[in-house]
Amino acid sequence: MEVYEVNIVSVTKILAILGLVFGLIGGILVFFLMVILSAIGGDIVHGFVSGIIYGMVCFFGGAIGGAVTGAVGAFVYNLVASRMGGIDIEFR
Repeated sequence: MEVYEVNIVSVTKILAILGLVFGLIGGILVFFLMVILSAIGGDIVHGFVSGIIYGMVCFFGGAIGGAVTGAVGAFVYNLVASRMGGIDIEFR
């Protein structure tokens, strides 16, 4: 069985959700890092606010980046697969 075409919207949604999950994990890590480093420097309020802002940027940036990557990747795959052949998959 060969896969000659993938649904661009489907791939975009899946990679947007994956980007959202990884962005959430990264955003939480960035938030705690900003709070800890600002506490060491003595300005915890600034670190807390910056951590929330940068955490949200990671969260939404991951979703947007995943969606764009999914759309472009699926589009390019469809172009290449139509000319060169799809991926051969064997099921047992």
